[in-house]
Amino acid sequence: MEQSNITIEDLYSQVKKGTIRVPAFQRGFVWTAEQVGLLYDSLYKGFPIGNVLFWETSNLLKHDKKVGSFDSPNLKGMQTYQYVLDGQQRLTSLCALFNRDILAVDNPDWLDIYFDMEGSLEDIKSLFIPLKEDEVDLERYFPVYKIMDSVEYRRATRELTDEKADKLDKVMRKLSTKVIPIEKMKTDDMKLVSMVFERVNTAGTDLDHYQLLAAWSWSEDFVLQEKFKELADELEEFGLDGNNSTHVDLLLKCCTSVLLKKSSTESIIDLNGQEVREKFSQIENGIKSSIQFLKDELKVFNIKYLPYPSMLIPLTKFFATPKAMGDAYSNKQREMLVKWFWKVGFSKHYSNAIDTKIPKDIEDMEKLRADENANVFNFRSKFDSELFKNKFNVNTIATKVFIVLLANQNPKSFISGSSIDLQTKLRIGYKTEFHHIFPQKHLERLGKDKSEINVLTNFCFLSKSDNNKIKDLDPKDYKRLVGKPDSVLKHAICPSNTFDLAYDDFIEQRNKMLLDEVNKLLK
Repeated sequence: MEQSNITIEDLYSQVKKGTIRVPAFQRGFVWTAEQVGLLYDSLYKGFPIGNVLFWETSNLLKHDKKVGSFDSPNLKGMQTYQYVLDGQQRLTSLCALFNRDILAVDNPDWLDIYFDMEGSLEDIKSLFIPLKEDEVDLERYFPVYKIMDSVEYRRATRELTDEKADKLDKVMRKLSTKVIPIEKMKTDDMKLVSMVFERVNTAGTDLDHYQLLAAWSWSEDFVLQEKFKELADELEEFGLDGNNSTHVDLLLKCCTSVLLKKSSTESIIDLNGQEVREKFSQIENGIKSSIQFLKDELKVFNIKYLPYPSMLIPLTKFFATPKAMGDAYSNKQREMLVKWFWKVGFSKHYSNAIDTKIPKDIEDMEKLRADENANVFNFRSKFDSELFKNKFNVNTIATKVFIVLLANQNPKSFISGSSIDLQTKLRIGYKTEFHHIFPQKHLERLGKDKSEINVLTNFCFLSKSDNNKIKDLDPKDYKRLVGKPDSVLKHAICPSNTFDLAYDDFIEQRNKMLLDEVNKLLK
């Protein structure tokens, strides 16, 4: 390692010229304005801020990360280039002293940082404070982005008292002359770079598994972040979001399912970068085919309604293939997968001990893929007979599996009797498409409390427009509005005489019908 120092101004100059760059596997800028202010305060008060680690290489990499909002200039033909391995947040913050837009131009919520001219150098609290525009008193607070701009600095200090101007001069001199300690690692060995990146980031600022894997699997022609972003963009209709860390973690576990037959977060760090690169298309095809299966066979059009998002992990193992269109599977295999789905959902199989249960399902998926007659998915599937007495809440497992159950009955519109467009309703995730069969206000008038009214058994697919027509009417009164009552009730798993029943009798009879339907699915 080579050690030296660099001034803040030289640091910014080299970033601007493109000789200092940020590699693609680094995270983006994540510091808050308060953290940036504390860095400036440490510089002013002479506190250590740590060194910055550079990697010097003769190779100009194909992919770079922005320094804040600043794109590195295109360069070729230089002998060496320097990439930031540790200290990117500090480097970006320091560059913002010379160019406010680095932090602010792409962030409408960014707060500019001001120096408190009435503060004391001995103050424990920071003298560099982020403020909203309406909080700024220019008699007291001086915008930091003007300190390093000589023209702006002269204009802005003309009307200040000598005492405040002198204080600002000291700030400007300290920031101008402050040197930053740097360490430089010179190598063209990408494996070594990834190892060092892992060490410095796990020893310092928290780095998630996604970023570590991005470093390990990264190559000139493979940038993991971009691959997952492209995949997430393709799967946006299913509700997956490449910026959602939970969704990214799920996609990574799909990788471990295919490559390692594991599913724990810890197993992510056991992935081999080269193998991820070589088999990424296989993993990608597995994820896409799994989602297509969920849509086609189980009417799950949004991850929001998947009882357990982690069900995608073993499914990916079954469907993973190098073939872009996926491998064909037999009707027997299809039936086994559908039964597995219902067993996991209705028994709440993934509510505990998932680091044991999911790997076993991954193993069984591999067996089923190889042999349609394999003896698989033999876990206990004890079903809670009280399931449908749970409160309707789209965030609970019980409600999600209830919604999928109803979706697979080809539900009908209460008023028109026509089939409901599930792909639209469930893809977008409208909570307003589910309503009480016995209206809430009607039941309140009968003296029922919310715990009785809001049970799953009293809900069905019912559009907002249909619900507005039904209002708070007794079912005996609104049944005249229902176009095809026999068909509507059958496809909602309701008794054929629903509209003429007392509420308690309806709940008892429908609950039995729902339980019978579940038992059929689990046989």
